[in-house]
Amino acid sequence: MSETALETRAFAPVQQTSNVHPTSSPSTHSPSPHSPDNTATPPARDAALTLDICGFITHCSAAAAVLLGQSAERLAGQAVGLVIHKLPLGALTPGYNLAFTTFNSAQGLWLKRQVLLPEGGLRPMEVSLASARVDGKHCITLGLRPLSPQAA
Repeated sequence: MSETALETRAFAPVQQTSNVHPTSSPSTHSPSPHSPDNTATPPARDAALTLDICGFITHCSAAAAVLLGQSAERLAGQAVGLVIHKLPLGALTPGYNLAFTTFNSAQGLWLKRQVLLPEGGLRPMEVSLASARVDGKHCITLGLRPLSPQAA
């Protein structure tokens, strides 16, 4: 595989989804263990990315597109490592990707990471991971939320 092929895959255009998860009310949120006051944290499930097992973005919610500063269409097909700094999910390590996701989701961890902004800056973010099987294929979902200034 060429180096370029590892960075981007062509997918059918992703659709942005609404910010509100069907099972949540707009007022609910998941407090961060890193946020001392547990306030001003938007619902984590509202900002989400779905990845294939190789770490390429296949779906982006509207809230995630806003947090990442890019359109869902631009994010589609990108390796998640080009968007979220130091998230160790690689195209050549699908088994490791699944193990890393399973371990971190079982622990209920929110990982502190940096989002690589299109203009070149970094934004602190918390990321949660989960894995699932959809139509017989493994996928990875990432919940995203801004890192509170107190937790940074």
